[in-house]
Amino acid sequence: LFQSDIVQIVIAIGAIGLAIADRLKFARSPGIEQTIWDEPPFGALERDLVKFGYVVPDFAYVIPAIILALANLIVGIVAFKSGVEPEVGKWMAFAGLSALVGNALPGNINTFTGNLGEAGMQFCLLEAARIVYGGM
Repeated sequence: LFQSDIVQIVIAIGAIGLAIADRLKFARSPGIEQTIWDEPPFGALERDLVKFGYVVPDFAYVIPAIILALANLIVGIVAFKSGVEPEVGKWMAFAGLSALVGNALPGNINTFTGNLGEAGMQFCLLEAARIVYGGM
């Protein structure tokens, strides 16, 4: 189903539309601000990070990231179950799970786990690409 030309075109158009809508919503918002570290202890590692947050948080800002992580997970599961490239499927599924779990954890720990989840997703996508394209 996902290999159909029509489905891929619809997915691409939907992704472009979502990206434009997301950026327009952000551009019309009050923007971002640097977060002040008032909760963690003075010696905490997270105080070394420069952290920004939305002035007015909105769930709509995270929808593209959720869709990306779910798409990686779905592609990974389908690739694994098809049996054609199970190794690629494992890396893709782990990429989606890494991003979802890393960004889903609560509170101050999300400062680290969110970045770690994104880095894990990028590493898994790189490993899947190495398999597909022959080692790069």
